[in-house]
Amino acid sequence: MIAVAPTSTLADLAPEWERLQLLGYCLSQSRQGREIPEPELKRLQPQWVHAEPGNWAKVVPLAEDVQFLANLTHHSDMNINLGSTMSLDFGMHDKPVVNVAFDMSNPPIFGMPVYDYYYCYEHFQPVLALGATRIARSPEQLAEHVNAYLENPALDREGRRRLVDLQIDVPLGESSRRIVAVLESLAASRKGAPVHVGC
Repeated sequence: MIAVAPTSTLADLAPEWERLQLLGYCLSQSRQGREIPEPELKRLQPQWVHAEPGNWAKVVPLAEDVQFLANLTHHSDMNINLGSTMSLDFGMHDKPVVNVAFDMSNPPIFGMPVYDYYYCYEHFQPVLALGATRIARSPEQLAEHVNAYLENPALDREGRRRLVDLQIDVPLGESSRRIVAVLESLAASRKGAPVHVGC
């Protein structure tokens, strides 16, 4: 796929992992006692169009980005993120998600703990309330949650399902049909008058 750069090996990334003190620990803990092949790690660079550099409200993904995200959410075993709405994207494919909620530096980067910064946003409250993800408050908890999900991906399935039901009011795969029905209804109500559909 175009969005995927050449695969890196764990050895190539070891210095970075030592700096972060996290990812290598998590992967090594999740592999203990299991016949898991060495994971592939890929460096990805989205092809987004930045209509106004620095303004994230003006970033537009290309078709390749959307295709890559659809494949990533479908084929991954789980997702680890930092309070991201990706929790919903992966939940739509019934993929477990671990949210990282501990600080790697002192003082914290944002002047407050990561948990307080990311996990108090109103839009993330349903994720927490429904138990759609697991929150890792330490590197040890991150490894525990990853291990648990590798052992049983069905854990927290009900929370993921409830989050998707709450956030997605049209059944998956039926959006186009609903758009066509609305446009037909608008056209019929105008009885021959030109139909303008805009924002």
